[in-house]
Amino acid sequence: MSRGLTLFTRNLTAKLLTCATALTMVVSDRPEIDRLATKLQKQGGGLLDLMQLVVTSRTFLTK
Repeated sequence: MSRGLTLFTRNLTAKLLTCATALTMVVSDRPEIDRLATKLQKQGGGLLDLMQLVVTSRTFLTK
C-alpha cells in the first residue's frame, strides 16, 4: 500500500472519529486510530467498512 494512501486512511479515520465522538482527537487516541486504519487496509475495505470500524471502536464506545 502506498504511503499516500496510508496517510489518507489514517487521516480519514481520525476525522470520522472526531465527528462521531464530537471531540478533538488527542495524542492518546493515536494508537486506536492507527489500529483502525491498519485493520481497514488489511481487510481491503472501503468507506462503509471504516464507518463500521469507527462506531464499534473503543474510542467511540467510551467517549
